[in-house]
Amino acid sequence: MKMILAFLSLSIMGCAELRNYQLQPFYNEMNTQIGQMTYDQSLQRWGAPASVVQGDETFICTWSASASGAVALPLGQNVIYQPTSSGWKLAITFNKTTRKMTYWTYNEW
Repeated sequence: MKMILAFLSLSIMGCAELRNYQLQPFYNEMNTQIGQMTYDQSLQRWGAPASVVQGDETFICTWSASASGAVALPLGQNVIYQPTSSGWKLAITFNKTTRKMTYWTYNEW
């Protein structure tokens, strides 16, 4: 059992490193779009946001998706089902006057 847990831990860490490497071009692109990307361009790229929060000088748009399920882990003659969930969330802050991106965050789970 300890061997299985150690293997799963190492596999998950390796997947996370690979995913960070795969996302680097997206991070670079988004960083170059600060002060450039307009709200209308973001709508063309990602569609309508799931939520919009209005501030005095800015507004924050959030796009997200998630899924859930279970992973079957054999344990001797038994099977243990571990619930899982995954998803992502992109939040972009826009200046109300210029309607251009001023900040962004992206998270996966």
